[in-house]
Amino acid sequence: MGLPLTVARALSLACSLACTAVPPREGRLAVSEVSRAPATDAPSEAPSASAKALPKRSELFFATTLDGELVLWEFTTRGVAPFNQLLAREVQNVLYTPELELFWYSDATRLWVIDTRNLDVSTWQPVLIASNLPQNDRLHVERSGSHYTGPGRISDETMELDLHWEARPWIGGGADGQRLENLDGAAWLTRERARPARAVPVSDFTRAGHRVTLPPDWTGCKGPDGTCAAALPFGPRGWELVVTNEDFGGDFLEHECLVHDPATHTFATPPDGKKWAAPREVPPGPCGPYLFNHGNDAFLVSDVVCSVGGACTQLEGTGKGWLDPGGIVGGE
Repeated sequence: MGLPLTVARALSLACSLACTAVPPREGRLAVSEVSRAPATDAPSEAPSASAKALPKRSELFFATTLDGELVLWEFTTRGVAPFNQLLAREVQNVLYTPELELFWYSDATRLWVIDTRNLDVSTWQPVLIASNLPQNDRLHVERSGSHYTGPGRISDETMELDLHWEARPWIGGGADGQRLENLDGAAWLTRERARPARAVPVSDFTRAGHRVTLPPDWTGCKGPDGTCAAALPFGPRGWELVVTNEDFGGDFLEHECLVHDPATHTFATPPDGKKWAAPREVPPGPCGPYLFNHGNDAFLVSDVVCSVGGACTQLEGTGKGWLDPGGIVGGE
């Protein structure tokens, strides 16, 4: 895995909607034989005031489906629930900035944003920020010296669209590098420019202060960046996410990880961790980023959502972040 913000691979955890979660075994990260997330062929309507109460904010997460829809799904201790709120269709690129409580997304020619501070998600109304956008692969927002970047790694071919959220906001970049100044959402951007930011902890391997001892003849580390054996706290059970493999894959340095239990000095493959053993006896998994919820007991990684030590569910899409986020652990 390269080091943020997209996950190159996650385990395939297949099952059907009718499956029942297998009770977690002591010491396991998650159980993979569980339900599949709901499809969005018939998205539910926004609940009315008389409808059943909305799920808890702490259980809701954003996802993009295979059909290009942006949705809110619910995850509980029983797995992904039937709740499904459609937010947008024909979505191409996304950028979730939980620090600002904003979700940005683009379609073929327009940039939108959703303000997620309102507790009633059924009342959310996307704000049109800009039209006639150039072709782009990734969204980037800069405000007051802080940079927020969407999923994906920069290469020579990347066409990044940059929103400069200044006193007079403008957009640059994209395929032709043009500068857009007459923005549809200029008034909204001016009004919201001073909105407060909240802290979202980010732990990445380049700043890891702890290393795990691997076998003396370990051969998985071939990269030059010195992140092998770097360890980050992973969930509430004292486990650590450890870089155990690094090598060049194409243009990027690829990293793979294991989860380490310091109490037993055994390792498991993330995200599901079905077997704990010596590092040579378990294959490595993705290094993240693992997007934890506010309770630090569930996480998203690529197309998988898991409870730490509990159930795992494969999504019919890709998880983008929790409405009530916790920390971000690891990276590409």
